[in-house]
Formats: sequence, structure tokens, C-alpha cells
Amino acid sequence: GTVTLFAVSPDGKYLAQVANLSEIHLSTLHGVDLTFVKTLHWPGARIHSLNWSGEQGILASSAGSGDIRIWNVETGQPLTELLKSDWKVISF
Repeated sequence: GTVTLFAVSPDGKYLAQVANLSEIHLSTLHGVDLTFVKTLHWPGARIHSLNWSGEQGILASSAGSGDIRIWNVETGQPLTELLKSDWKVISF
């Protein structure tokens, strides 16, 4: 599918790419060569941002709905999901 955005892990070992709006393709980086590792699936999401954590192996993604999913890239499973309806707004 078409890659719409990408993010490189802080250690430079992994590349995460959004494809087909609801999939994150993970690859390892070896210089300029990529080796596909796995796909993270978020059915129905329209993923529009990715950000790696400072902690190795943790990736955050957000959907157009405002929901956020935190992934364990080793297992390919979500660690948690924050739904927009759960967000609280505080202003000062």
C-alpha cells in the first residue's frame, strides 16, 4: 500500500511506516537497507501520526478520531488505548 508517513526509532534500528491508513509496517534498518519485521493492525483507524517513545520498543500512534494506541513493537500488540471519549480537558 501507499506509505503516508514514517518514523525512525530513537536508536535508529527501526522504521515504522503507515500504510493503508490502518496498518503500521515495522522494518529494521541496516544502513540504507530495510528488512520487514511485522505489521501492526488497527482496524478502522485512520492513523495520522506516529511517535517513538524514549523507551526502546514502544510506539505511539494516533487516529483521526482522536484515539491513541500505544504499541509494544516486540509483540506487535497494543499496550493500551486511550479513547477520545476518555480524555479530560483542563484549562488554566
